[in-house]
Amino acid sequence: REHPRLLRLSFSIVNTERQRGWCLFFSKIVPIGVFPAALLLCSQLFLFVPRGASGLLLQSNHPATLGMSNDFFPPVNTKWEALPMDGDTPSTAFIEAVDAFVPIFDRLGAVFFPVKSDVGGNVEKLKKALAAAPADTLQELLKNEKAAKKHTAKEAASLALLWLKRALQFIFVLLEKTTGGKDANKAAKEAYEVTLMQYHGFMVKKTFQMGLMAAPSTATMLGCLGQDPTTVHADMKKFVDLSKPHMAKIDAFLRSEGLDDSSKV
Repeated sequence: REHPRLLRLSFSIVNTERQRGWCLFFSKIVPIGVFPAALLLCSQLFLFVPRGASGLLLQSNHPATLGMSNDFFPPVNTKWEALPMDGDTPSTAFIEAVDAFVPIFDRLGAVFFPVKSDVGGNVEKLKKALAAAPADTLQELLKNEKAAKKHTAKEAASLALLWLKRALQFIFVLLEKTTGGKDANKAAKEAYEVTLMQYHGFMVKKTFQMGLMAAPSTATMLGCLGQDPTTVHADMKKFVDLSKPHMAKIDAFLRSEGLDDSSKV
């Protein structure tokens, strides 16, 4: 009543007193409009307003409820294998590869929904940019946009690819650390520290870190991605090996063209 612009949530789906306490605490301290991303996570409840999102995401899913019987990585790896290692990155093939990967966030649960929203939103921006100015490769698309001095516009393909690259780097580093033997929960926190954190201001950083406290363990993650943990682990490592050089190529191109804006959100 005293603070009408504060976030208010219904706690009907929050199951424990400790969860209710966290929800109540954040609802009193997070005013809408103070920072561009507001995150609230209470094990099964996740609310986040990500950069570039059109509205609030409110979900009540938990990783344990999202496991699927079919293996996730084999069809995804097929799409990434279709991308040539040499030369520029084909626009259509890259978008298809990313589209194939996006459902991983549904499997892993609500803690990763902000990343899914950011990835999906930026992929849509790339598709619109390609529809307006067709280009065979991502590099050609961005060079043409830069030459036309449109690369700093809100809907620019350059900004879309930049933030898409950063979001994907976060999840890819998470998977890489997990396949290297680190528990996925800790890997998520470390992946954030070496990727997205440097582009987040104080409040976004703290809320994101709070959310990652509920990242799944390795056992839970593998269970969400297929039937046999050993097979899933091997397929995940193959995906990491396939995707890493493509992300490095895109990162190097953005830097070489002066399109790697380091501004914080």
